[in-house]
Amino acid sequence: NEQVVAVSGDLTQRARRGQFAAARDYLARIDLPKIVVPGNHDLYVRRAHAALDPDLPAEEKIRQALRGAAAA
Repeated sequence: NEQVVAVSGDLTQRARRGQFAAARDYLARIDLPKIVVPGNHDLYVRRAHAALDPDLPAEEKIRQALRGAAAA
């Protein structure tokens, strides 16, 4: 029996709100807990440089990527 779904990016092509909304709606139809890992296309381009900063904690990289995606 399935207990969790692992979802690896890319969820979007250009990290646009509508693309994230479509991915969210699609994944909502799966009635299992999910572990979602964004791909490189899911990172907003203006904030992608943060992903390359070795001194930036992983949590902050994800926070910045999500903040950027919401603005796209």
